Amino acid sequence: MSVYDWIEQYIDGGYGTPLGRMLDGACRGYFGLDTRMQSSLNLVYMFGSWFSEDEQDAEDDDRPTSSGPLQGSLRIAGGNQQLPLAIASSLPQGCMQLNHQLVAIKRNSDDAMILSFTTPTGLLEVICDHAILTLPFSTLRHVDYQQAGFDSLKQTAITELGYGTISKLFLQFDTPYWYQDGPWPRVNDGFFITDMDIQALWDGSLGQTGSHGMLVNYTSGQRGAAYSPPSAYSTMTESEEIQQYAQDCLQQLERIFPGISAHYTGKAALSYPTGDPYLLGSYACWRVGQYTLFGGYEGVRQGPIHFAGEHCSTWRAAQAKVHVQHEKFCRTTASDEGPINSVRSRPSRSYSISFARRAMITVTCWANDDSKKLLSSGQ
Repeated sequence: MSVYDWIEQYIDGGYGTPLGRMLDGACRGYFGLDTRMQSSLNLVYMFGSWFSEDEQDAEDDDRPTSSGPLQGSLRIAGGNQQLPLAIASSLPQGCMQLNHQLVAIKRNSDDAMILSFTTPTGLLEVICDHAILTLPFSTLRHVDYQQAGFDSLKQTAITELGYGTISKLFLQFDTPYWYQDGPWPRVNDGFFITDMDIQALWDGSLGQTGSHGMLVNYTSGQRGAAYSPPSAYSTMTESEEIQQYAQDCLQQLERIFPGISAHYTGKAALSYPTGDPYLLGSYACWRVGQYTLFGGYEGVRQGPIHFAGEHCSTWRAAQAKVHVQHEKFCRTTASDEGPINSVRSRPSRSYSISFARRAMITVTCWANDDSKKLLSSGQ
């Protein structure tokens, strides 16, 4: 049963009621696919407690049995991308090879493997005894793994696992206008859910110094996939489409915060992971029937081949709250000086292969960039 069908069947009045639309928008926004495609079990994981009664008592008698993933998020001062960069810098010299794209996996009779890569200098074959694949299944399904020895259920998971189509449009303002007095709730936490096409927004400049503010417009499902920018990560100076997207967003924002357009600085950027050839989506989302078909099997090893990544975790909070491994981040900085048109925001995506020794190889997606800023929150 889909989320949409569950709402129609079990909510009095169905989808057309405020509660029905709230549940629909929440599941679409969090998991990234339209609710007609999502398993209704996503509602349980979204709104149900992740603690048993005994665990709840052990944690804290006063702690509310709040929704699992709906409990806020954490960020690293200076940008979350510092985490994978710190991990990379801690690895031994020469163990990472960038700009190698995995194209084929072949397992020999002795369980040794041949991994084939395209590189700037041509085709490269690497022999190893074990491999860890952290590629999202949305891209692994385009790798030739017919001779990798994967069982039928693993192949089904790779080819059919759903992926959300979440996009983020960033708009900069000369002040966080949404906290000022107006015909909207003065006391708010900077997070807004609407029933319009802009869907959800949040204040991306919380915790930053300076007087400027930034709203992140977070869209998903068909709306999130509807963008057509020239590249997956771009700013308004690189594409006229981005400025048009920003103006469309502002028109709808005026219905919530009348007068906000006058405070828009003209700076905007778009993150569109569905258009990134190394992601092809935002993060994994179980479709109807996939919980019982292969849910949890995504991370099961296949002989000497191991799997890792957010799609292998049943703790789906990792998907929407911490986009460290698979997504370019837009950081805010405490400066008015750096104009957005002087910033090159496109990440140079590549596959990173970690050569520890012949016994083990890790293949992953990596953002080969220096975490350049897209927008400035201002001082």
